Amino acid sequence: MEEQKKRGRSKEIALELLKVLEENTDKNHLLSKRELIELHAEKYRDDDEKDLQEKTFYVKIDEIEAAGFPIKRTKGKTTRYYLDEDRLTREELLFLACMIKSSPDLGAEEAEVLSNKLLCMRAHKKAKGYVKMHTSIVEEHHNPVSKQIHYLAVLLEAKKRAGKVSCKLILSREGGYKFSERCVICPRQINFTRGGILVSFDLNDVTKYDIPLRDIIDIEPE
Repeated sequence: MEEQKKRGRSKEIALELLKVLEENTDKNHLLSKRELIELHAEKYRDDDEKDLQEKTFYVKIDEIEAAGFPIKRTKGKTTRYYLDEDRLTREELLFLACMIKSSPDLGAEEAEVLSNKLLCMRAHKKAKGYVKMHTSIVEEHHNPVSKQIHYLAVLLEAKKRAGKVSCKLILSREGGYKFSERCVICPRQINFTRGGILVSFDLNDVTKYDIPLRDIIDIEPE
């Protein structure tokens, strides 16, 4: 019975270490062996249990890799580790949070809790910033939220495949005069600022523009 308990605990340790990697690392957030062991101890160690030994740590890392999880190591005096999994981009996270928050099937409080949980999936220091920034999506004044969601979805898809979209733009001439014009654009970047969503795109394959999402209307895939 005691031996069976030890084997079960051994498997748990591998899963716990995987969870630590998932929650705290990616290509931009790397941790050393010591940092991973300390995080594991902080979250999972019982009072009567010792920290992971180095040998156990290496064995568990190998087990996680053997199970198909892509753990990467840096070279150098101090080896650092991260889980090299594709995660949702900032744009995708904010877009999904926007959909949750604007859902007619959810109450305001429930939607707020769910959207914040989604944004914090990245488990990084920037997560709180994402939570604050996503409110700009639903606070744009010129378009209803449903249209914002549609426009953002079309732009994100075009950006992903390096494609183009047809839309009507509100542009400005010298002197502040504004006019609308239908154009075919190639979205390059979508940034979330305090003032709202800023879309960078190429027009006529050469000229780069930056305009607020609220100044893009009647958008459709090309």
